[in-house]
Amino acid sequence: GKTTMAAMVSSHPDVSRYFKDGIAWVFMGSQELNYKRYVECLQELCSQLVFTDTVPLFAELVRVPLEAKSARDRREEGFMVYARDTVAELLHMRNVLIVLDNVNFESDLQWFKFTPSAAASTSGLPTPRSRRGPSSEDVDTVGNTSMSSPREAFASSVLITTRRRDLLPPADSVEINLLDEPEALELLLQESGQTSDHIRAGIDDAKAVLRVCANHPLAVKSVGRWLSLKHVTSGAVDGVEEINDDVAKSIDKIVASGDLRRGDMMYEILSMSFSPAVNGKPTLVIKFCFAAFVAVFCQEEYHSLFSPPEIPPTIPMLLAEMLFETLLELEEDLLFQEGSLFFTQRREATMLIPEALSALGVMKVISAYSDDEDEDKMTDNSRLNIMEDQKYIQIMHQFHIEYGEFLLGEESGLKDLTKDFERRWNREFVQAYLSTCSDWDTQLPDASRDYCVEMIITHMLRAEMYDEAAKLVGDETFARGRLYTMGRSNAARQHITDCEALFTKLREERDPPLSKRDAQKVLERAYQALGELLTTEQARNDAVERRNLAVDAGHAHYELGFSLAERRCWKQAIAHWETSQELLMGSLGMVEFVAATLFNSGVVHAQMNSYEEALASLKQCLKMRGAIHGEDHILYAQTIQKIGDVFLGMSDYNEALDSYTWALDVMQNEPSYHQMNIGDILDNMGSIHYSKGNVADALQCYQDALHSKKTELGDDHFELASTYQHMGNCLSDQGEAEPAIEHFEEAIRLRKLDTDNVDERDADILSIEGVLNNLNGRQEQGLQCYERCLEILVVKVPHKKEKIAALLHLIGCVYLMNGEHKKAMKLFEESLQARRKVLGFVHLDVASTLFNMAFLHQMRNRLGKALTCLEEALKIREQRLPDSEKVALTQEKIGTLSKAVGDNKKAEEAFKEALRIRKLLNGGIHESVASVLHEIGDLKDDVGDYEEAMNYYIEALDIRRKRLGADHEDVASTLYSMGFTLHNQDATERALQCFDEALNIRKSRLGKDSKEVGDTLNMMGFLEAKRGEYDEALSLLWDALRIRKLQNDLVKVSETLKNIGNVHREKGEHELAVECYEECLRIRRTELGDDHEKVADALVAIGNVRSDMEDAENAMKAYQEALTIRNLVHGENDDKVAAVLQYMGTMEFRAGDFGRSRRFLEEFIRIRRENNANNDGDFVNVLFMLGNIHKIEGRDQNAKLCWSEAYEVFTELGLGEQNPQIAKVMDSLLRGETQTDTMVPPSVASGSQEDSSYAESGRQKRGFFGRLKDTLREEKLPKHSTRSRRSVDL
Repeated sequence: GKTTMAAMVSSHPDVSRYFKDGIAWVFMGSQELNYKRYVECLQELCSQLVFTDTVPLFAELVRVPLEAKSARDRREEGFMVYARDTVAELLHMRNVLIVLDNVNFESDLQWFKFTPSAAASTSGLPTPRSRRGPSSEDVDTVGNTSMSSPREAFASSVLITTRRRDLLPPADSVEINLLDEPEALELLLQESGQTSDHIRAGIDDAKAVLRVCANHPLAVKSVGRWLSLKHVTSGAVDGVEEINDDVAKSIDKIVASGDLRRGDMMYEILSMSFSPAVNGKPTLVIKFCFAAFVAVFCQEEYHSLFSPPEIPPTIPMLLAEMLFETLLELEEDLLFQEGSLFFTQRREATMLIPEALSALGVMKVISAYSDDEDEDKMTDNSRLNIMEDQKYIQIMHQFHIEYGEFLLGEESGLKDLTKDFERRWNREFVQAYLSTCSDWDTQLPDASRDYCVEMIITHMLRAEMYDEAAKLVGDETFARGRLYTMGRSNAARQHITDCEALFTKLREERDPPLSKRDAQKVLERAYQALGELLTTEQARNDAVERRNLAVDAGHAHYELGFSLAERRCWKQAIAHWETSQELLMGSLGMVEFVAATLFNSGVVHAQMNSYEEALASLKQCLKMRGAIHGEDHILYAQTIQKIGDVFLGMSDYNEALDSYTWALDVMQNEPSYHQMNIGDILDNMGSIHYSKGNVADALQCYQDALHSKKTELGDDHFELASTYQHMGNCLSDQGEAEPAIEHFEEAIRLRKLDTDNVDERDADILSIEGVLNNLNGRQEQGLQCYERCLEILVVKVPHKKEKIAALLHLIGCVYLMNGEHKKAMKLFEESLQARRKVLGFVHLDVASTLFNMAFLHQMRNRLGKALTCLEEALKIREQRLPDSEKVALTQEKIGTLSKAVGDNKKAEEAFKEALRIRKLLNGGIHESVASVLHEIGDLKDDVGDYEEAMNYYIEALDIRRKRLGADHEDVASTLYSMGFTLHNQDATERALQCFDEALNIRKSRLGKDSKEVGDTLNMMGFLEAKRGEYDEALSLLWDALRIRKLQNDLVKVSETLKNIGNVHREKGEHELAVECYEECLRIRRTELGDDHEKVADALVAIGNVRSDMEDAENAMKAYQEALTIRNLVHGENDDKVAAVLQYMGTMEFRAGDFGRSRRFLEEFIRIRRENNANNDGDFVNVLFMLGNIHKIEGRDQNAKLCWSEAYEVFTELGLGEQNPQIAKVMDSLLRGETQTDTMVPPSVASGSQEDSSYAESGRQKRGFFGRLKDTLREEKLPKHSTRSRRSVDL
C-alpha cells in the first residue's frame, strides 16, 4: 500500500544520498492538526534529523477561560506560525525529506512549508485554514511536493501518503495499484496455510475467488484465513472449491439485492467466515461477540486520549473474555441451542472466540512481559500467570471495525440482540469488572486494572451510570490509582476529560432526570480529591525528581482550574491556580506559564465582579511579562488591553481609555500582526464614547474597528456583526434611519454565519430584529422579538447574566414608552437586581436603570422615590464619569424634581452644578447651557425672584438666538416663559409682546393648530382679560379652545373653559360663566377623578359665580364639596383649605349667620398662622370681617384687636398708598368714628387664586369687600429644551 511504497522510496540509497541532512517520518492521522498535535509532529520530526542533537523548545499555549472559539482558533494559529518559523530556521540551507504519512486534510500541508515568514510573531496569523474533511473518493496515493522557495539552493521536500485523490495535482501523485493475479495467488497461499500443490489443484476455483475479490489484498487475505480455519476445523481438502461456492452465493445475494455499495463483497465474505456451522446450522456467536467488542471497545470517539484514534485499541485479553462471557450469558436464550457446545461449555467457548477471530485475520493477540522480572528465573506457573495477565487483543484493520459497526446497525440476524446495545453492554461490562476489582491504588502489574483505571468512567457514562461515575471520580483511592498507573500529567488529563463529560451529562435536561446530583459539586469534589494527592505526594530524596514532580503538579493544578473556570466554578478555579503558581514559581521561577496563569486569574476575578482582585492579578502579570518579554511584546500589550477591559467592566471609562491607548501604542509597532486586537480595542473605545453620549466619536471608533477587523477577517465573518450593530445604534441616535437599518440588516446577515454558539446567536439576531421593528414603527413585533430573545437567554444560555439584565432593561423601556408603567417598573426592578449582582453597585448600567426608574416614578407622581433613584444614579455617575454629559443630565433632572416637591434650594444647587458642567463641556454659548439657564429662570420665577429670572431668561434667549436662529421653537419657549414672568411683575404690555413674538414663531415652525400655539393663545387671552379687553380675550380664548380640542388635550380644554368663564363673569354674563365652569368641572371629573385638586378649583369657581348671582344655596354646596376634596387631597391645614373657608365665611356673613361665619373665618386665620403663610390682602379682609362680627355681637375689644391687626398688616404690605380710601375707613373704625352697620367701604386686594375676575367691578355682591384687582395666573406649561434629550436611558 501507500505507506509501504513511501517507506521503500525513503529508504532507497539514492534518496538517502540526496537528502543528506536527514529523512523524517511523521504520521498525520485522521484529525486536523491543532497546536498540541502540531508541536508533537515537529518534535518527532526534529528528533529524527541527523544534524541536530536538540529539539527546539516551543511556546506553551495557555488557554484563556471563556475565550470565544474563533478568537481561540486565531491565537492557536498564531502559535503554530511561530512554531513553524522556528523549525524553518532550523531547516534553512538543509536538504531534508519529510514523509507525511496518511494525510487527510489539505490545510495540514501548509504547516510543513518551512519557508521563514517575514517576521516571527505569536500574533502573526496565516491564511484561515480550510476545514474540508476527507473526500468520499479515497484511494491510496503517494505524492511528492517541494515546500521551499525555488530560489533556495537547498530544499526540504515532502513526501505525502493519502487516500484522497484531490489532495495534490495529478502530476505530483502516484496511485498504488491492486495486486496482479500471481501476487494475489501468492498471498492466498500464504494466508491459507495450504500447500502450493493443494491450491494449484483447485487453481480454477482459486482464480475465480480472486477475481471476485478484485485482487484486493484485504479481501484475498480474508478468504485465505477463512480457508485456513475451514481446513483446520473440518479437515476438508476441498476448501477452495467450497469457498468458491460460498463466494459465488454471496455475489448472487448482492446482485439480487441490487445494493452494490463498496464493501459489500468484503462484508459478505466476513459474514460467512464468522458463521461456522454448529450442529449443522450457522451460529451467530462469533458475529455477536465481535460486534460487542467493536461496540464496547473500538468506537473512535471513546478511544484512549493517549493513542492515535485511527489505530485500533489494544484491549487486555481477560477483559475481552469477561465481556464475551457476560454478554453470552445475558443473551443465551437467543444465541444457544440446548445441548450445544457453547451451552454446555460457555467459559471454554468464550476463550476460543479470540482465537477464532485471530485465525480469521480479524484480530491479533499481543503478549507483553514485565520488565521487573528476570524471565530466566520465572517458574512455569508465574510465567503462565503473567502471560495471561499481560495478553492483549487488537483488531487488525480499520475496515474490520467498520464491519463490526455494520453488524450493529444493519445485520438482520443480530437486530434482536443489539437493541439499546450502547447502554446495556457497557453496563454489563462495568458491573462485571467492578465485581472482581478490590483495589484501585495497588501498584502490582495488572493489565485489566490499568485499562479500567483509565477507561472505566467512559464506560460508565456510556452505560448511563451517572451516580456510580460521580462517586468514583471523587474517590481518593481511584484518583491515586490513576496517578500510580498513568503518571501525573496523563492522570490529570484523563480525570478532567471524564469529569467534564460527566458534568455535561448531569446538566442535560431530561424528564425524569437521570441523576439528582449537583453537577458543579461533583466536579469540585472530584478535582479536590485529585488536587490534594497532586500536592501532598512528593519525591523524598532526589531534588531533580522533586522539581519535576512539582512542575507536573503545577501544570495539573492549572488544567484543573481551567476546567472549573470554563464551567464557571470561579472560586475553586482560582484556588487551583494559586496552588499552580506556588508550585511553578518555586520550581521554575518567573516564566510565561505563571504569567499566563495570573492573566487567567484576572479574567476570572473580573467575571466574579472582584475588580480589585482582577486588577491586582493582571498588574502582577504585566510586571512579569515586562520582565520576561519586554514592554514592546504583544503579550505585554494584550495584558494592558485586558486591564482596560476590567476598567470597562467597572464602567471606569477614563481609566479604560488610558489603558486602551497604551495598548494601542504598543500594537501600532507592528499593526499588520495585531489587526484583531486593535479592532477589539477600538470597538470598546467606541462603546465608551457611546455610553458617555459622544455619538460622533463612538461612530468613528466603530468605523476604524471595522476596517481593522476586515483586514484580518475579510468581509464575511460573524465577528463583524457586533461592530455593524454598534454603528447602527449610533446612526439611529443621529436620526439617520436608513443607514442605521442597513447596518442592522448586515449585522443580522453576518451573525447568522456563526455555527458555534447557536443559542446565543439566535438571541442576538432576535435582539437586532427587535431594534429593526422599532425603527420601522412596528413596536409590537419589536417587543415580541425582545421577549423571545429573553426566553432563549434565560433557558439556553443562563450564564449570560449581563445580557439578560440588559435585555430586561430594554424591554422595560419599551413598556415605559408604550405607557405600560406597571410592567415597566417590574422589569426595571428585575434588571436593577440582576445588574447589581452581575456588575456591582457602582456601575453605570446600574445608574441607567435607576435613572429610568426615576422617570417612571415621576410619571406615576412618586416624586420622592424618583429623587431617591436619581440621587443614587448621580453618585455612581459622579464617581465613574465626573463632569460628564450624564452627570449634567442627572443634575438637571434632580433640579426639576426638587422644584416640583418644593425644595427650591436643592433645585437651584442642582441646576447650577449642571450649568457649570455644561459650560465646562461645551463652552458658554451652547444650546445645553441655554437649556439650564432657562430652567434656573423658571425656578427663580417660582420663588418670586422675578428680576433674577429675567436675567437668566435673557441670557438663555441670547444664546438660543445666536445658536439656533431667531425663529427657532426653543427661542419661542424662552419668550413664552419671559411673558409669564413679566405678567407676574404686572408688566402686562411687555408680557403680551413676548407672547405675541412666541406665537408668531410657533405658528411658523410648528403649525397654526399646534398645542404650543394653543398654549400661547390661552395666555394672551388671559392677559387681555386682565387689561379689561374682554372681547379680544374671548376671541383669543375661543381660538385656544378650538386648538386644544383638536389636540384632544381635555385637561387643557378645561383650563381654557375656566378662563372663558372668568371673562363672562367679569362681563356679568353669569349664565354663560356657569355653563363654562360646569363643562370644565365635567371634563375634570372624567379625566382626573372626583377627588382631584382641579375638580375642587372648578367647584370654587362655580361657588364664586353662584355667589355673584346671589344663589347662596348652590354656592355653599359647591364650596362644601370643594372643601371636602381639599381636605382629602391636601389635609385639613393646607392654605388651599383656608381659601375655601374664607369664601364660606364670607357667604355666611352675607346671609347673616355671624356665628357660622366667625367659625369659618377663625379657622382660616388659624391655618394661615400655623403655616406661617405670608400676610396678604385676603388675610386683611378676613381680619377686618372678623372685627365687624365681633362688633355686631358686642365684643368691642375683640373687634378692635382684629381691626388693629388688619390695619397693621395693611400698612406693612404698603397698601395704604395704593388704597387711600380704605386706609381712611380703617383708621376711622379704630378711632370709633364709623359704625359698621352703615359702612360700605371699598375693598382690599384679594390674593385668592380661585377668584377668577380680572378687574374691579365695584359690585359688593361679588364679595363683602369686593376686589381691587386679581392676581390670578395659570400654571406654566412645560418648557421644551433646545436639544432632544432622552426621557429614558437605554
